[in-house]
Amino acid sequence: MDDLCRVCGARLAPDVDWCGQCLTPVQRPGVAAPGASQATPPTATGQPRFDPLHSAPNPGAGPHIALENPKDLKEPVMSRWRKGPTSFGPVGRVILTLLVIAAIAIGFPLVQGAFFAFTGFMIPSERVGLFLIMYLAVAGLIGLWVLTRIWKKVRVE
Repeated sequence: MDDLCRVCGARLAPDVDWCGQCLTPVQRPGVAAPGASQATPPTATGQPRFDPLHSAPNPGAGPHIALENPKDLKEPVMSRWRKGPTSFGPVGRVILTLLVIAAIAIGFPLVQGAFFAFTGFMIPSERVGLFLIMYLAVAGLIGLWVLTRIWKKVRVE
């Protein structure tokens, strides 16, 4: 007969040491499970106890670790200037910023040429100013969005 996980209620095979859904150690009668001292004990009714500090909000959301003292958690260090695992650091960000600005500047004649290629007529010289304003409005918004992605704070520690 299959056992049920005491935290999430998932069915457990007889030979597993950990729940495959919530990664809680399985406690067998008379056998101490690895990491069992970190698990949240069930309530008096036998139902799993929900502990918001140590439990995942959704049992299937992924692994969670019960800490002895929640104050042991370090505050994450965020930075725009230090290199993180998913950022380029200051040199890479400055180079990417210059590339975005160059792309906006080079993009106007390219868009003007693409307009001619797809429609078959050139923008009249008296309308180039209006076309430039429309281009800068769209390209400026896209450029600002890209720059916010480049310069967002990332976790460095």
